[in-house]
Amino acid sequence: MVSDMVGPEFFFSRTFNRRHKVSMILSSRELGITTRKKLSSIFDTRIRVLYPALQRDPATLLIAVTVIAVTYIGSITAAISGSFFGAVAVVFLISSNLLVTSVLNPSAWLVSVFNLPIMVLTEMWLAIYSMISYEFGTVRWKKRNICYISLETIPRLPKLKD
Repeated sequence: MVSDMVGPEFFFSRTFNRRHKVSMILSSRELGITTRKKLSSIFDTRIRVLYPALQRDPATLLIAVTVIAVTYIGSITAAISGSFFGAVAVVFLISSNLLVTSVLNPSAWLVSVFNLPIMVLTEMWLAIYSMISYEFGTVRWKKRNICYISLETIPRLPKLKD
């Protein structure tokens, strides 16, 4: 049921995409449509969706965080030590971040260069925090605990044979 889903937007996106009835448009000043969320709301959303997006598997999360750390920290370390490929990787990471930022928020392109390491570390921290929160049953959304939604209840006990 959609009302019980942690990420209902994924359900709607998948459903309408299968029917070829979805299209997206980026907002602009000309359209006059903007969205502003508080930082705490953004963090709450990331905590709510990160761990379920990784199939609620600690090993998958560990692999994802390791890949992110090796990609970013490893390429920066390699570039500092004089590696040509490390420098190319850093340039690629920064330019891809600039490309996305220049499309989604053109006024913040310069800040995004300096925010990239902070964003990467924050995303890794949020992924780990999301896992811990789900594993200890402390994630709340719309005033209810959503950690145990996928657990099935058995309406009655099976009958015992004599």
